[in-house]
Amino acid sequence: MENKFENIDVIIAKVLCNEASAEERQLLMEWRQLDKSNEEEFAAMQSVMMETEKLKPELSVNTDKAWSNVQSRIKMQKQGKIVPLHFLRYAAMLAIVAGVSLLTYRLLLNKPQESIQLTAFNKIETSNLPDGSTVTMNKGSSLTYIMNTYHTKRELQLNGEAYFDVKHDKKAPFIVRVGELHIEDIGTSFNVKTLADKNVQVTVVTGLVMMYDSADTLNLHEGEAAIYNVANGTLSKITNANKNEAAYATKHLVFENTALLDVVNLLNDVYGTNIEIADSALKNCRLTSSFKNENPEDIVAVISEALQLKIEHRENHILLRGEGCK
Repeated sequence: MENKFENIDVIIAKVLCNEASAEERQLLMEWRQLDKSNEEEFAAMQSVMMETEKLKPELSVNTDKAWSNVQSRIKMQKQGKIVPLHFLRYAAMLAIVAGVSLLTYRLLLNKPQESIQLTAFNKIETSNLPDGSTVTMNKGSSLTYIMNTYHTKRELQLNGEAYFDVKHDKKAPFIVRVGELHIEDIGTSFNVKTLADKNVQVTVVTGLVMMYDSADTLNLHEGEAAIYNVANGTLSKITNANKNEAAYATKHLVFENTALLDVVNLLNDVYGTNIEIADSALKNCRLTSSFKNENPEDIVAVISEALQLKIEHRENHILLRGEGCK
């Protein structure tokens, strides 16, 4: 019977270089769970990779070719000189890191990397990325990427919350990183949010997204959401995900028997309005409706009509008055 873990060294190299497929990541997970020594070996190789990453420039290398070069050393075993398997695996990783011509290395050294940072301070900001994708960042968020290598390695570092509408390119995966978590586009639009407890929530608006770290992988389809637990590195889907998670970016609001207080809070957050409920009896009035790219004043008018409210315009805010709801 064929050993499905026969090429596990190549797969480990691909995972550590973020070049592995979902199937290869799943196979690696199975191998690591087979034996404690496998997990220890992976951790050691990951440590080697992290250390060598500090010494090399940003480069794209052929992991299969690197491993092929190292495998030739196995022939030494046939000549009576035994080379420890763990040495060959470490050598493979070192070959991956160092497997680039001296000329290319010098060229990169002479061309400093241009780091681009996009920041949203006190308001929601929408920006176009070099590949035609767009990103909408919520207040207090920032996004960083390397301009020099963007078209071949679309990898972005996010702090805060952002909504991505991605132009898909099979040759250049679109990857958003938040700490150890990677969120990879597979033709989609999605929202990424760092929560108050530092965990990360991903919500897919259209298409498909793959979430993964060094140990786990999870696919999300349209309308699904998941949480990445930073403390233990686990991924878990959310049932009944909030349909308004990306409303600040899409301006698509959905209310299903929603309390008026929650409606007002969302409007103020999305549009930067200052709407207040004058009578506390109104806070639990319920609204079922949806709005897409509507003017906030028109939304307030629809709400007041539906709930029989009165609108008072003050200097910089709007008051909603009424007798309450039955």
